[in-house]
Amino acid sequence: RYYVMNSLIFGSSESGSELGPLVIRGTSAREVIVCGGIRVTNLIPLTSAVVDDARVRPDVRHRIWVSDLSGLGISNVPGLVLGGCASGRGFKTHPVWEVFWDGMPLPIARWPNSGFARITGVNLLKPIYSHGRAGSREGVIHFKSQRVVDWASESEGWLHGYWFWDWADSYEKIQSVDVTNYLIRLEPPVHTYGFRAGQPFRAVNMLCELDEPGEWYIDRRNRRLYVWPPSSPARAEVWLSVFRDPFIVLSNASYVRIETITFEYGAGDGIHIVGGKGCEVAGCIVRNCGGDGITVRGGTNHVIRSCDIYNLGRGGVILEGGDRRRLVPASHRVNNCYIHHISRIDRTYTPAVLVKGVGHVVDHNVFHDVNSSALRVDGNDHLIEFNEVFRVVLESDDQGGVDMWGDPTYRGVTFRYNYFHHIGGWANPMREPELGRAGIRLDDAISGVVVYGNVFFRASAGKRGFGAVQIHGGKENILDNNLFIDCRAAVSLSPWTTNFWLDFVRDRLNKGDIDAQLYLERYPDLAQLEEGPNINFFSRNVVINCGVFILRDDSRQICRHNLVSDNNPGIDEIAPGTFRIRPGNAELAQIGFYPIHFDEIGLYQDKYRVSIPYDVIRAARAEGGPSSLIVRR
Repeated sequence: RYYVMNSLIFGSSESGSELGPLVIRGTSAREVIVCGGIRVTNLIPLTSAVVDDARVRPDVRHRIWVSDLSGLGISNVPGLVLGGCASGRGFKTHPVWEVFWDGMPLPIARWPNSGFARITGVNLLKPIYSHGRAGSREGVIHFKSQRVVDWASESEGWLHGYWFWDWADSYEKIQSVDVTNYLIRLEPPVHTYGFRAGQPFRAVNMLCELDEPGEWYIDRRNRRLYVWPPSSPARAEVWLSVFRDPFIVLSNASYVRIETITFEYGAGDGIHIVGGKGCEVAGCIVRNCGGDGITVRGGTNHVIRSCDIYNLGRGGVILEGGDRRRLVPASHRVNNCYIHHISRIDRTYTPAVLVKGVGHVVDHNVFHDVNSSALRVDGNDHLIEFNEVFRVVLESDDQGGVDMWGDPTYRGVTFRYNYFHHIGGWANPMREPELGRAGIRLDDAISGVVVYGNVFFRASAGKRGFGAVQIHGGKENILDNNLFIDCRAAVSLSPWTTNFWLDFVRDRLNKGDIDAQLYLERYPDLAQLEEGPNINFFSRNVVINCGVFILRDDSRQICRHNLVSDNNPGIDEIAPGTFRIRPGNAELAQIGFYPIHFDEIGLYQDKYRVSIPYDVIRAARAEGGPSSLIVRR
């Protein structure tokens, strides 16, 4: 293990060349570990310590162990700062010290221990009304519970919640508590969307709520760590993540390759690549950090290849680059990566891969266990292919495994040969969530996207109802040659009125952020941007045992040669959730359905990835048992 005190920074003067890159290589990722943590070796039972904190609940006192952090050489514990989507403190990485037990992150002391409480009411002195919902911009909430009496004694107490919308979470610090009236005043700057009665929230970072195995709390003023051990401390390896900066920064460096190294126990991000060209991170592990795994901002032709990225407080990889105005691609790529169990702290808009700009490729990856979307895609000319996505959108609502939002000039984006299955809420799709969860969600006027040759299995849910593909207000999207199995709906629509569409898109090409003439040459359909709202193209799709092909069909869609069946028109399920297109089937041939090469989807072995987590993938595909297909082999 190599312990870091400062980031390792490479600038342009340390660049390699295309034929002779600078290589930073470990003998293997399992053998070479760059560590940002401190080993906690001095835990003792609280009952044996000279510590008396009235906030510790008497009924659990005998379960709690404590570490004097000063005995580990820690002279100062930084204050806790948290953010989140629409946080007044900024949606960015706020480095957070965390506790890891035998390689797994432990939850900070919280209440409730699972799920959420609900806001009783809000102060309407600063009312806000949005989409038929009433709330308040003032950071005061009413929660009628005796627990607030204990929270009043916590000087570092925070609340985490989905304060107005179920797709935007943030952390708000408690400023004061009125225990008589059950009012909690939050420290400004507060959540920018406001607050609404009935919304979910929970209390975090409170010693008074340390009440189950695995929870922990740091008394920053007295430099003490409290923890309820989930297993014997004598046999456990316990780490405190303290390093706040990225382990490696490539700043305008080119042709630098980072290979087969593990980066772990950082309080912030893992690796930053800024500017430059031709850099690669290959065969590395980034895990157990509080921020994003790897961020790429600017530059060209950077590649993240065959990496395992997991147990992160925010997202997996950020790909950002290219010039949208002139449609100049950055050509970054995420290939053959296994990204899972992320968005532990900031739970929305922190996907496995965030794609922004022009001309990126995301291919042959596996993404799972994400509280919100696995992929968020902004910009133009991106290719997303051969990825497997499952157990995502587990907590937030009104989201998709893939999410695009808000700009009808995002064109040239293709999703092909991906497998979306077991999207959050699939088991009870009529009961949860309130709005919906989809495999792919094209939101607020996203248009001209190609969705070709994908497989959707148990990939839609929601009381209002999302299909495996949800289209909200967009047009000219092409859904061709896809396979839908056991989804509440294959496709769902949320059409806009003509006036709403015109208000949204009018003069969009002339706002100055894009070269309108160039866009019209590249994407000729933009010449009719204001015409034909809500009209999309659905062709050669095979829909098996879905509740409906098109939910909220407004009869304006152009549908050709789709096959909708409650039986099996030529699909074999060779193992639960693993499918094969039967060659020579007459029904499929009649509609011109082209075979999907299912066995090419997902990870592959190379010199960096010597094994594939087949046990995890097969178990996830088999959740809920085999599909409803009649013919199986």
